[in-house]
Amino acid sequence: MNSSRDIRSLLFITGFVSSSLQFIMLREVVCLCGGNEFITGLFLAIWLIFSSLGATLPGGRKIINEKHLFLFFAATPIISLALFIFFTRIMIHPGETPSLVKTIALIMISLAPTAVMSSRAFIFLSSAGKKLRQSEPGNSFGLETAGSVIAGILSTTIVILFIRTFLYFIIIEIASFLAFYLILYKPGNIVRIILTVVSIAALMLTIKWAPDFRIRELQLGNINISETFDTPYGNITTGTYYGEEVTFYDFRPLYYNNDNIRCEEDIHFGLLQTEKTDSVLLISGGLFNHLPEIMKYKPEQLVYIEHDPGLLKTEDIYGRLSDSVNVTLLSKDAYSYLKKGGKKFNAITELVPQPYTLSLNRYYSREYFGIIKSNLAEGGVFVCNPLPSFNYVSGYYKKALSSVVYALKSSFRNVKVIPGNSLYVIASDDSIRTDFCRLSEEKGISNLYVNCNYFNDNEISRRSNLLMSELDSSLSPNTLLKPVASWYENSLFIEKQGNKNLALALLILFIAFSLLKIKRGTLLMYSSSCALSGLAVTVIFIFQAIFGNAHLLSALILSLLFSGLATGAAMNRNRLRSFIFYPLALAVTILSTGILANTMMLQAAGSVIAGSLMLLTFAAGFFAGSLYRIMTSDRSALSTEKVYGADLSGSASGYLLTGTILIPLMGLTISTFILSGIILVSVFIVSVSSKL
Repeated sequence: MNSSRDIRSLLFITGFVSSSLQFIMLREVVCLCGGNEFITGLFLAIWLIFSSLGATLPGGRKIINEKHLFLFFAATPIISLALFIFFTRIMIHPGETPSLVKTIALIMISLAPTAVMSSRAFIFLSSAGKKLRQSEPGNSFGLETAGSVIAGILSTTIVILFIRTFLYFIIIEIASFLAFYLILYKPGNIVRIILTVVSIAALMLTIKWAPDFRIRELQLGNINISETFDTPYGNITTGTYYGEEVTFYDFRPLYYNNDNIRCEEDIHFGLLQTEKTDSVLLISGGLFNHLPEIMKYKPEQLVYIEHDPGLLKTEDIYGRLSDSVNVTLLSKDAYSYLKKGGKKFNAITELVPQPYTLSLNRYYSREYFGIIKSNLAEGGVFVCNPLPSFNYVSGYYKKALSSVVYALKSSFRNVKVIPGNSLYVIASDDSIRTDFCRLSEEKGISNLYVNCNYFNDNEISRRSNLLMSELDSSLSPNTLLKPVASWYENSLFIEKQGNKNLALALLILFIAFSLLKIKRGTLLMYSSSCALSGLAVTVIFIFQAIFGNAHLLSALILSLLFSGLATGAAMNRNRLRSFIFYPLALAVTILSTGILANTMMLQAAGSVIAGSLMLLTFAAGFFAGSLYRIMTSDRSALSTEKVYGADLSGSASGYLLTGTILIPLMGLTISTFILSGIILVSVFIVSVSSKL
């Protein structure tokens, strides 16, 4: 390595390139494989475990050809993407949510090349920097993390707002190859100019090739794609499937033409209950496929809320609406809109996806249902569909349904469940009827499906009463602070695939494997990283629960955390201060975050509280980064490998545990106490035991 400036540049680029791929692949995997926290935790855990392996593999300190190392590292994102596209095509059918086994296989195969090589590149640079400048490895960690911060911001904001996903990916690859070559080979001015011109030409050809369309066509197989783009909430792809127009949201059909059964049930199960239909609110689900059914009731005003503006664009609602139809279109978060109040509706129909994520869980919480009640006129009706409709009802199905029904009963006097195309739950303070055949005749509503030709009122009432009798009264209602519905929904999904025991075994296996990375003296680093990554999941969940499915805000939280890590790792420390001070400070910060979050969730979230939460996030990262610097100061490069490996392994455990188990089952506040307790137990062990 020629100079310390080269090392600093390579460290920053290494962090930037690896994290850019990580953010892009995380988004792709989450969209493709279901989008819940368990998938996110698996992705991050597998990435970090592979990175930990790369950091601690034998030979990490040997002298190697750095030119070959970094040029191969620059190529690994292309290898990872190619593997991801290839195995997506051969393993997953269009519209299918892959099984847990397929998901894990896809993640492991795709991530292995880049995750292993990025950590080996970091260890090489950290060792080289220490030999060349006698600098502490914390500086290297800080520079690499700074690259990750910039990658997180750009990968989230630029991709969503300006550039398509895979075009951005190829731009990063072209730029990284150019940067690595210029730094490692130091060519003359003429060669630099030639390389720059060739890179620009390659970029122009890439733009003309339109890689996003080509890659989506490969992934979706026999779908003839007409448009594809990313939004802050997911991927939207429209096209034709055997001549039928279909809109895919995160690779699964969202709605398609002539879906009369689902659309009629969505609308008529609720509107048939009401005496007045002057004002109707429809939340998500598509407007034009439901509009003909709604207009049968001749509402004076229809409000349609769709949180993702990309879906409004796909439907071309503004261009297709007739002037005679009084429809108010809102592209915003329904929770925030209803919380402000101001309007009363005769009927509210909610068609957001089922609560299989912590973010979606908020639309099925006790707090949200209380807000729904305040926005309904006297005798108003609310309808949602929290579960699919099965002939067989398992234990997790009953628990998921019970948690939602009891949350509704906290606000409404009457609640009924109706098994149809999905499982619908109807809530009102007035009586609720299940004789939809008779209701449609009484009100003169002519339907193709919800009528006496297809519906048997007695059978519907029997099945509805049977489901209500199966509710578990011992379960607590689903809430913002304790989102049990998401846990039951995910457990149901895994159980339906026959992978219940496999999921538990994998969870234990990943955590056990990460524990193997704890070496002498690295327990505090492991526990601190575990708690820190758990804190990141917690804070992201808090902001999503309050402000909506805010991917941009999530990127801000992670950037704050990484910024704190980089700052703490790069700053000089007082050598006289005990290194135990920093994990204790981190534990106190996490406890403070839990207490503040509890206050934030139970009352109106002001800017002061939100800002304080962000400041605590930065502080937590700062204390963890400071611990890393102290534990790698004045020690050998091997010690750096051990500490870095423990840091990665601990982060893997924290990501995997917090979003999938701790928050859903224990609640938000108790989760922060558990995370802090992990640190405190480690401090106690280190303080009293000479074996660690």
